[in-house]
Amino acid sequence: MGRERVKSDTSGYPQALGKIASSLNSPLPLRQTFHLALRSAAKAMNVSGCALMLLDSSGRNLLPIASYKLSEWYVKKGILDVDKSMGETMNGGAVAVLDAGRDPRVQYGDMAERAGIESIVSVPVKDKSRVIGVFRAYSHERRRF
Repeated sequence: MGRERVKSDTSGYPQALGKIASSLNSPLPLRQTFHLALRSAAKAMNVSGCALMLLDSSGRNLLPIASYKLSEWYVKKGILDVDKSMGETMNGGAVAVLDAGRDPRVQYGDMAERAGIESIVSVPVKDKSRVIGVFRAYSHERRRF
């Protein structure tokens, strides 16, 4: 068997963090600010798209707040249950999925596969020490984050 090719590159991260910080400190409307920050993150990480999701009032579901370069049908695919959708992120840890279509931690793996998404990374978004949501980056190529 041949070796599977898996992409990995972090060379643009320092400059991107500056762009993301500038975007988030922008006087623009919040939705536009999030879009700019996600665009900067996607370019820096060289990924196919990004999304920001926050917990609903029950604390059991993630709601899409903003996305970049993801199809609308994928973003609105259904309710994301925190226990079924890379739940380890809600405990404060990052989760990387190499094969989104087959990994049981991906709640809608069949839809990820249909969208051409191979790999996903999910990191917590915190308010002080409390996790209030997640940032996710999606790749059409198999890769390690």
